[in-house]
Order: sequence, then structure tokens, then C-alpha cells
Amino acid sequence: MRTGVVAALDECNRAGGIHGRTLCLIALDDAYEPAKTAPNMRKLIEEDNVLAVVGNLGTPTAIAAVPIAIATKTPFYGAFTGAGMLRKTPPDRYVINYRASYAEETAAIVDALVDGSHLKPGEIAFFTQRDGYGDSGFAGGLAALKQHGLRDGPLGATRPLRAQYGRCRKGVVGPTVAEPAAQGRDHGRRVRPLRRVRAAGAGERTGCHPCQSVVRRIGVAGQGPG
Repeated sequence: MRTGVVAALDECNRAGGIHGRTLCLIALDDAYEPAKTAPNMRKLIEEDNVLAVVGNLGTPTAIAAVPIAIATKTPFYGAFTGAGMLRKTPPDRYVINYRASYAEETAAIVDALVDGSHLKPGEIAFFTQRDGYGDSGFAGGLAALKQHGLRDGPLGATRPLRAQYGRCRKGVVGPTVAEPAAQGRDHGRRVRPLRRVRAAGAGERTGCHPCQSVVRRIGVAGQGPG
């Protein structure tokens, strides 16, 4: 994220900036922890007097950041999250999205699994983080399943994984697809138990963690879910 923003600002500055004024990036790290996001936002707005907040990474952090941006009338642009709370109707005046929503992403995943892989909506389960990101991914997936005729919630659709695993062990039969909404190191740990609940077929995911890194963390346990 930082590399891309800096590259764009450098290109703008070489062309003369905006009305002759150059732009610079002040990058603060919240470590994907919402408790650190609010102090960072206040520092950027109240002490550094930034023009806008760009490229916030994560749904939980955005949940903490957006109210501050709106209250201070600071543009909140291009957050790296597809959460619905940034996509209200009517939209928040100071929230400008660039990427697709989780509802759009998970709808595309579900469409591909139902229409392309010919799975039934009831054969699709969701493994997600227990936070705003996981909730958004699950809500989008569930809405997409309902568009395909699902009347009841997908089996085992609770979080965290241990609670979900207990329900899946009792209820899931046949081919099951897990659409994990998890970040970082947790992802491989969360996906490995799919083997124990007979999660056969395919695995799909949303989020910003590189897929190849996820594959390495899952290792041989992913030779079923793929």
C-alpha cells in the first residue's frame, strides 16, 4: 500500500503537484489493531494537519477511523477494505472508496461456485475472523447464497473457528467449500481443520494476504481444500 501511494504522489509532484503544491505521505503503523488506529488518526489530523487519510488497511481499523474522519471533515480515501460500513446509502460525505466491496467479491465467489462448479448453496460454509472484517465477508456471502435460493443459513456459519468446527463436525456432509475471511498468520491455522470436517472441493478467500503465502502456511493440509 505504502509503495503504491508514494509512487502516485511522486508522479503527481513531478508534474507540478496540485496548484503548485507538492504532496507527501506521513505513514503511521497501527499493526492492524483498532486500539492504535484512533490515536494515529488524531495525530495525523490534529498534529500533522493532513489533507486526507489514504490507504487505511483493514475493516476493524476502518471502523475505528471512519467516525473520526467524518467528525473532522477529513477525506478518508481508498481504504483497503470492502466492508459495508464504508458503503452506506446515502454515502458518508468524506468516505471515498476505490476497491470493490466484500459483498461484490463474495457474490462473485458464490456465483462461480454455484454456477461454475455446480455446488448447491447449502454445501457452502464460511470460516471467518471474529471481527468487523469477518462479519462483513460472511454477510456478503450469506446475501449471495440467498440470491441463489438458500433459505436457511449455511451449516457451521459461526465464528470463531473452534465453535464453527464443533458445529461442522455434527452437521456438514458432502462436498463443502470454505470461503475464509482471515488475515496473516491466522489464515493457515484456520484452514487446516477443514480436513477434519470433510471440507472437500475448493477453498476461496478474500482479503489482502498474498495467496502464495497462505498456500505455504496451509502446506500439505491443503491437499483437499485447494
